[in-house]
Amino acid sequence: YQAQQLPLYHQHVDACVQRMFSTPPLREYASYFNVHRVDVVSVDSGVDNAPTLGVQKDTAMHMNYWCNGIERLLCISTQHAAGYAANAPDVDVIAALAKNQKYGGGGFPGQSLGTTAGGHPQGPPILVHELGHGFADLADEYFFGDGASYPLEEHYRVNLSTQSAAEMAQSGTKWAPWLGSDEGPFDGPVGTYEGGGQYQFGVNRPSPNSMMRDHLRPFNGPSAEALLLKIYELVDAI
Repeated sequence: YQAQQLPLYHQHVDACVQRMFSTPPLREYASYFNVHRVDVVSVDSGVDNAPTLGVQKDTAMHMNYWCNGIERLLCISTQHAAGYAANAPDVDVIAALAKNQKYGGGGFPGQSLGTTAGGHPQGPPILVHELGHGFADLADEYFFGDGASYPLEEHYRVNLSTQSAAEMAQSGTKWAPWLGSDEGPFDGPVGTYEGGGQYQFGVNRPSPNSMMRDHLRPFNGPSAEALLLKIYELVDAI
């Protein structure tokens, strides 16, 4: 965003914040959060590789589409993002908006960072999905229909597993306590559904559909639990 575009940036930020805190379980825990908007000015409007691959822009945080060869993956200099975020009073999670209308976003597990396109109509729900990655370290629950199989014994993210529902119930691990749950406002029923983490076979997700598979869906129970556990790491609820 250039200096004269900051009012538009403010509108995009407000839309993202409104969407975040109307999404369960963040809705119920909105009072646990402080949101600080940091106005960052770039020389050029837009980001690299938008609308097409090869377009170059002079921007403050070096945001770019086609990250890792994926057109919709919107990456950023995490170092620059953290530097600008440090202007806020306190920082636990960073949301970075691109001045662009191109569909895309990115989540950075372990770095508490998510990106989205501020000008795209689905930018706000995409950001919620990406912060599922960046804040709660959740995996994608979608897959590509390319026949790829997950190659390891067990998945390292809490919302994917190689176990069947029966195996999970017996072991008491992963989302065993949630099995059979179908209570709103979360996606369900919770079981084991093949496909996730971009693998079509060999790994299971907790529900037929959810925020981590489709950003227009609610979180499922196991993913909501991961978000709340992350909040409790940062906030003394008592």
